[in-house]
Amino acid sequence: MDGNHMNVNPYAPPFSSMGPSGAALFFGRKWWYYNQRRFEFDPRELSQILGVPNRPSHLPEAEAILPGHTLNRPTLGMLKSSLKFPHKELEDGAGVYGGIENLGLKYVLQLLNQYEEKSALRNSVPEKVQQHPTNASSSLEHEMDLSDKETVKVKKINWLYNSKDLYNHIKIDQDAPELNELVPPIEDKDIRQCAGPASDSQKVKKKLIIDHDGGADDAMAIFLAVLYEKYFDGPEVVALTTTFGNVKEDQVFNNSQRILSVADRRDVPIYRGSKVSLIQTIPTDAFFGYDGLGDNEIIELFSPIEAQKDCAAIALIELSKKYQGDLIIVAIGPLTNIALAMKLDPEFLSRLSHIYIGAGHVYGDNYKTAEFNAAMDVEAYYIVTQNGVQEKMTVVPFSQIMDYLPLTQDWRVKQLGSITTKIMKHQNNFERTSINSSLIWCLLDPAVMAIALEETSIVEEIRYSNHTIMTCNADRGRNTNIYSTKENANVALVYKVRKEAYEDFLYSVFSSELKATYSSPKLVIDNDAGADDAMAIFMALLFEKHLNGPKLVALTTGNGNTNEDNVYRNNQRVLKVAKRQDVPIYRGAKASLVITPPITDYFGVDGLGDVGDNDTDLIPAQEQNAILTLIELSKLYEGQLMVVTIGKLTNVAMAIQLDPNFISRLQHLYIGAGHIQSKQESEPEFNAHMDVEAYHIVAQHATPDKVTFLPFSQVKQYLNFTREWRENVLGSIDNEIIKKLNLYERISLQNSEFWQALDPAVVAIATQPQLVKEYKYAKNSISLCGFSPERCLKKVISPIGVYVVRSSLDFYKDPVLER
Repeated sequence: MDGNHMNVNPYAPPFSSMGPSGAALFFGRKWWYYNQRRFEFDPRELSQILGVPNRPSHLPEAEAILPGHTLNRPTLGMLKSSLKFPHKELEDGAGVYGGIENLGLKYVLQLLNQYEEKSALRNSVPEKVQQHPTNASSSLEHEMDLSDKETVKVKKINWLYNSKDLYNHIKIDQDAPELNELVPPIEDKDIRQCAGPASDSQKVKKKLIIDHDGGADDAMAIFLAVLYEKYFDGPEVVALTTTFGNVKEDQVFNNSQRILSVADRRDVPIYRGSKVSLIQTIPTDAFFGYDGLGDNEIIELFSPIEAQKDCAAIALIELSKKYQGDLIIVAIGPLTNIALAMKLDPEFLSRLSHIYIGAGHVYGDNYKTAEFNAAMDVEAYYIVTQNGVQEKMTVVPFSQIMDYLPLTQDWRVKQLGSITTKIMKHQNNFERTSINSSLIWCLLDPAVMAIALEETSIVEEIRYSNHTIMTCNADRGRNTNIYSTKENANVALVYKVRKEAYEDFLYSVFSSELKATYSSPKLVIDNDAGADDAMAIFMALLFEKHLNGPKLVALTTGNGNTNEDNVYRNNQRVLKVAKRQDVPIYRGAKASLVITPPITDYFGVDGLGDVGDNDTDLIPAQEQNAILTLIELSKLYEGQLMVVTIGKLTNVAMAIQLDPNFISRLQHLYIGAGHIQSKQESEPEFNAHMDVEAYHIVAQHATPDKVTFLPFSQVKQYLNFTREWRENVLGSIDNEIIKKLNLYERISLQNSEFWQALDPAVVAIATQPQLVKEYKYAKNSISLCGFSPERCLKKVISPIGVYVVRSSLDFYKDPVLER
């Protein structure tokens, strides 16, 4: 056999029934490394080895994969790097199996010992579990008579405990690493926490990964997922994985960035995957254009999104461990990534909540040829379905979508396509080359996503099948189904779907963005980008994401804590840390209206602690200036726009001067500036002092129903924290945002034994008004006092409007900053 194929293990017996080659060639490294006398095995793979002399009788024989086929070495190379366990030089014969078995056995015994040390294994078993004396020969099925499904795991643990002496004749390899070097020790003190299902209060939101091949149909599926998450409390989209298919993988990666940018979900990580199929790659048909997204002549600009370091298959495995039992995968391209994950980790599927696969046909007179996704990697499809279990795997054949969901081109263009949102506008452009190919509009990928998100309402009939695919000759790529009982099936097959329910679902999800656009509040933060502003912006973004807060639609800049050039750069840096570079930045005033006081270096020369970050890939500012943007946004979101100013008021004052109706169109204007003058607060407050005339203009146009002021004097009185609390309590939260804030405030924290932050308090009150304990109404203004720099705020109580006298400490203690 030439160098492009594996050698067959010379010790293995012949298998004439396993294909034309007369031998079973197994996926991956098993025979290859056997011939090299080198082994790197996960102990879980032991039961899949076949043909090793003196194989212990208690282990089942492995199932041959891809009868009559060989696999190329590049595929093996992809698998080799994934192994975690150290390899060992082993002798032929029985020694091979004994050595590997010892390695796995050591960990099993150590796990059991950990349970014993916790004194919980025997005492914490539910009452329904009957205890039996140790009997190495008893089977799990005969050991306990249980009907309660919640005790199944307890049965298995109990059986392991009773059977552990079975292997005492095997010597443990002392060179094997200790268990705690590979996995963390078990902390559970009650066996029910290991074996029993989670209560309703413990259940967490499902997570979603979309494995896709970058076409316009994939784009629609991704848009459905992110919109359903946002407006219908659907599964959280935690990753996109890419694979070749509609276009080459390089283009799929590029398209993923475009799609996430359009959806304002640039926070979703992208893991790059397979560029070719396992065996035979076929060319694409460019149905959605050569770039997969309509070959539009004008393409919107977007900042690049960096791919994650792990490849797709490894990422799928790791995320299945991180979100064990809660991860849903929707696979809407060739199944190469999924197949690799299954072969690298045989337990991969068992850890998923579910996988939905959009591929294949139900064979019939109209469907005699291979479906596109299945045909693009037949062997991968075979691997995935052969390892399927119907409780975990649902297949959505394209034949059934074409039979039951043949929507009209007219409905797609005139009804769905008429929704006036940013996402639908782009989706229309993505489909411009494919939409005219037929009077029938029928896409598989969005249908699969709809079924994954709303299976109960959309699916009319499920059939259980022993489902697979033909790999040879003229039948290659054709699916076969042997319908059976649920218990004997390997997949749940979607057979009938409801057309009207699907139409309603598509329109409802895509129009939800439109409804939200005109109903939910929007937020602009006008800031001077010190460390306090950074915390305020982070809090606004976290409120939006986790507490259904107002959507941040813009940042506007002005000099204050530092010069405006630094303020602009600091806004860029903050958005990158927050992974929200979709938020546009509009540059504003570089000086005050009349006199510009000197800036301070309270937060450092650059305003963010002078930490020396050399950030790259920062988003550019928008061309329009901040003042005109404030006016236009107040018109676009009339009655819904909240403006929070946490710097000097120059931008807002100029907007009022240019458009006297500006404030009347706002939902509300929140201002962090000024003091309630007293003996303790006799000096001007910083933000008011930075542009006294601007403060005066805003105060003269303020009305109680539209403007709320939070004076810094009240923050100092009611939100007065010790520096020790800031550093050791708030500063100890282990996330990227707090780590950055600790650096940004490293200079300012040395100036006082107390920590008093105006800007985040203003954002907290704007987004959570219930934190305010007392408001007061006042009619007053600011003292201009001539033209000396010392003028202003001599006897100011508050400008015209509402001002906050007393507020709660709770917002700093809210777990939002821990997310």
